[in-house]
Amino acid sequence: MIVPEENSLEKAMILVSLIEESMQAVGSSIGGLLIGIVGIQYCFMIDSLTSLVGALLIWKISGEYNPVESNEATVAMNEKAESSTEVEE
Repeated sequence: MIVPEENSLEKAMILVSLIEESMQAVGSSIGGLLIGIVGIQYCFMIDSLTSLVGALLIWKISGEYNPVESNEATVAMNEKAESSTEVEE
């Protein structure tokens, strides 16, 4: 997450942490329900299939990607942040 203003950083970190913890609780609950309903063997098969689908989707990403020097990336991010704050004002 890119936070344009430094004083918003604490709020952003709290929000990210809250979302991560919530998703862990929801994911664990769903996993427990699935194990209870279909059994652990089918859960491993479902996990394997979703990993395979993810791998296939990543494999299908095409394009030319050139590595960017860290200084260039920082400058580009700063310019983008500056332009977004100018639009908001």
